[in-house]
Order: sequence, then structure tokens, then C-alpha cells
Amino acid sequence: MSQLSVSVRHFSPRLLLSGLLAKQWFEPVIPFTVMIGLWLYFALTIPDYATLQNTFSLLRRFSEFGLVALAMGFCLIGGGIDLSVGAIFAFCNFSALYFLVALELPLWLVIPATLAVGAALGSINGFLIGVLKTRPFLTTLVTLTILRASVNLLNTSYAQVFATSSVDNDVWDFLGAGSVMGIPLNAATLFVILLICHVFLSRSRYGRHLTAIGASRKAARHAGIRIRMILFFTYVLSGALCAAAGIFYAARQSSTDSTTGVGWEFQALTAAVLGGVSLAGGKGTVWRAMIGALIIFLIINGLVRTGIPGYTTSAVTGVILLLAVGIDVQWSKNRGSALQKIYVNPAFIALSPAPSVQAGSRTPYAQNDRLLNAQAIGLDQVVGPEDVILDRQDRVYGSTGDGNIIRFSGPNFENREVFAHIGAGRLACSSIGTKT
Repeated sequence: MSQLSVSVRHFSPRLLLSGLLAKQWFEPVIPFTVMIGLWLYFALTIPDYATLQNTFSLLRRFSEFGLVALAMGFCLIGGGIDLSVGAIFAFCNFSALYFLVALELPLWLVIPATLAVGAALGSINGFLIGVLKTRPFLTTLVTLTILRASVNLLNTSYAQVFATSSVDNDVWDFLGAGSVMGIPLNAATLFVILLICHVFLSRSRYGRHLTAIGASRKAARHAGIRIRMILFFTYVLSGALCAAAGIFYAARQSSTDSTTGVGWEFQALTAAVLGGVSLAGGKGTVWRAMIGALIIFLIINGLVRTGIPGYTTSAVTGVILLLAVGIDVQWSKNRGSALQKIYVNPAFIALSPAPSVQAGSRTPYAQNDRLLNAQAIGLDQVVGPEDVILDRQDRVYGSTGDGNIIRFSGPNFENREVFAHIGAGRLACSSIGTKT
């Protein structure tokens, strides 16, 4: 009970806050709490929102966006950005339907071919950014524009083909609407990919090198990290993840149009930053990206189901992105100084009783009064006495600050005389003993 009372007495909210802020695992707690709060709010305001059927339906619709947000997260951790993730997703969605419907390729060939298309599109970004060292923002903005225009042209050309054709394939239908142990297949696949990417990012050499590049590209170069290859592979991986999302979306919707994936790049960017992936690079995990993606998905889905117009949800997403970026920049800049201001590290040590200082207590700290009645020699007769010595005739010598050596003799050392004038101050008298 005494230890508990001591702990309660010394509890410090400031110490608790500073300790939590210093922990790396605490950073995604706030986004996770926001995610739970959003789900609870919509569960109370939207009928049947908290049912198991609606939860599985939300997971099925979320999984493709989750893969796109994961692709954005990898690029941000490496210190870059990929604004073409939405366009690559739309292009791969069209490619999957084109391979399956127009070319009538077997499904076992459609899936790897679509993944190859996504990886190839990502390799274009990787080559320009990693090898040619172009700016990620401008480069992916250009590829976004080109790919979006290409998707619109291809959709216009093949709209009639897709509208008049149907896919009779049980495996394809299972990809779009199937479940594994009650969990939607695309959601289960997303979870498996998250586990693999988590191990890949946190336990492999690639993950450590990617984080190092995002934190400081100059330091990574001095450490011998192959920056070009790491960045190239990162954008290839981003394209492949978007292709996987496009395959599941094509299997679930069996259609494509000009609005597919529009705005997903900004939603994915908002999700990653909101979840705790730093916009400056070098910090983040796949789970943080998913937490942010769930927050954005729940907001957009909840607003739509409550009757809010689409342009309003876009404005809300923009405001959230602005706030998330501002908080991320300010926190990254001022995190160290904030922790220094509030961080304390107290220690409680039970000390033994202090030793006595009373005279005669026989402790090392007892008052020593042995010289209390000692006789003063040459009081007020010497200026700055130093180096006092005693000769064999019990005479006292001392050098002075004015360059003299004074000698005191007699019964009570009453006789004062200048023994020698040395002409310089503060000269030791160690040699006087040899003279006398």
C-alpha cells in the first residue's frame, strides 16, 4: 500500500504525456481513435450501419482504395510522391477487361498480364525519378495527365465492346464477389498483402534502405545505398499494387468509364499523410497508411449515405488534406523542441538520514574547532602572506605579495623583519630551509 501511495503521490500528467509523445508507437493512436470515433458516429446516425452485412460490404468496396493508398504510402516513405496512382488504377482496370473481353485471353493469363501493365507504368515513373532524377511531383503529374487521357480515349473506343459482352467465368466472379470464411476475397487479399509489405518494409534490407533514402538522401548515398535502384523498384511496386486494385475492381464492377479512379490520387495522399506517413519522407508504416485510408473511406461513404452531394465530400477531403499536411509539417519541424519543453525525467531515491555535523559527533562532517584558539602570527603586518614555513629554530617565514620574505621570531613571534627582498611576488620559500 505504501508503494502505491508513493506512486500516486508522484504521478505527473506532464511526465505521462511526454513519455507517450516520445514513443514511436503512440503516433498512430490519434488517427486510430479518430477512425473508431467516425465508425461509432455513423453507426449511431445511419440505419443498419453497424450490421455485419454492411461491414462486409464496406470492406469489399474499401479494398481497392486500400491498395492504392498503400502504393502511395511506399512512395511517400521513400521521399517521393506518386500522383498517377489513380490513373494507373483506371488504366489497369481497363486492361483487365480488355484482355478478358476483347482479346478473350484465359484468366490465368489476364491477371499476370494486368500486373505487368501496372508494373510497366510504374517503371516509367521509376526510371524518370530514380534514374534520370526528375522531380517526383511534376513527373507523376505528367504521367497522370497522359494516362488519364489515354483511359478516356480507350473507354470511348471500346465502350460498345464492353457493353455488349459478358464474362462467363466462375473464378472471375469469385474474384469480384467471393468470400473466404465470410470475409470478402479482396479484403482478405489486402490483409495478406499488408502483412507481406509490413515484413518487407520493416524487416528487409529494401525497407531499411527506402526509409533511409526518405530520411536523408545524401546520408543514404554516403552509406553506399543504391538509391536509383531502390526508387525504381518502389515505383514499380506502386504500379503493381494499383494493378492488383484494378483487377479486383474490374472483377467486381465488370465495367469501366471516364470517372474510374478520378481523384483517388489526392484521396490516397490525404489518407497516407492523415495516417502518419510523413510527407517529408523517412517515416511511416503500411498500417498507418491503412488507418488513414479507412478514415477517408468512412468519411466519404458516410457523407454520401447521409445525402451530402459529391462536391461537398471533395471539399471536405481537400480541407482534411490541408490540415493533415499542415500538422505533419509543423510537427516534424517542432517535435524535438516540444518534447524538450514538456519532457521531464524525475527519479525518487530514498536517502539515508543525513550525518551529523555537530562537534564531537565523530562523523566525517563534524565541525572541527581545533584551530579555534590558535595564535595569530603577524596579524595585519603582512600583505598577502603565502608559502609559510618553519625553520629549525622555530622561526616562521612567509613570502608576501610585494616581493619580500618576512621572518617572525621571538617567544610569541613578535619580532618581524624582512629576511630577503626577492623582487617578485608569490615566490615559494622552499629553498629557505637550506639557507638557514
